[in-house]
Amino acid sequence: MKLILSLEKFLIDCSMGMKKAAQIAGSVMDYKPLDEIDLEKFCSPSIIKSAMEVYNIKEIEAKVFFKWYGDYFNRIGKYENEYYKGALELLNDLKKDYDISVFTELYSLQARQILRKKDILKDFELVGGKEKDRENNEKYHILETLVKNLKTKDEIVFISSDMEDIKVASELLLNNIYYDFSENKEINVDFIRDKLEQIK
Repeated sequence: MKLILSLEKFLIDCSMGMKKAAQIAGSVMDYKPLDEIDLEKFCSPSIIKSAMEVYNIKEIEAKVFFKWYGDYFNRIGKYENEYYKGALELLNDLKKDYDISVFTELYSLQARQILRKKDILKDFELVGGKEKDRENNEKYHILETLVKNLKTKDEIVFISSDMEDIKVASELLLNNIYYDFSENKEINVDFIRDKLEQIK
């Protein structure tokens, strides 16, 4: 059995750097400061759409905002992150028995840089994310491509705390484990182990 973990929704919380990138971009463009609720909207791949909605601006302005957002995130923000509680313990436990890959809605290069900085890139078989030279970078296509690149007949189990991720995994007929962080702010290793045993 092989595992695919969601980078942003299960392993590493990247929201700190994403929010800071939004604050920096907004400041450069002399926009109003945002509260926590609005900042959360920039912790997603739809930065241009979020900027249009939050600031009530046109797409051309939102693209300039995205340029500044990306400039900060690519240089600094991607490293302003932290493990979800229990995530590193879980990874160290699971890698003894499973080949593990990572799914991300960041660019694959960014994800590899984050994982390398934390010295865990070596723990993963593949990293599947957006590619600059690929036309379709929707979530479904990213995960579908990752599964194809694994070139395996083994069972694949996808793990995430995001229901949209789980829905896409189900559409691809992958076994999946949904982990609800609202119930428990720390990843329970035994819970994940038990779920994997049930799938076996």
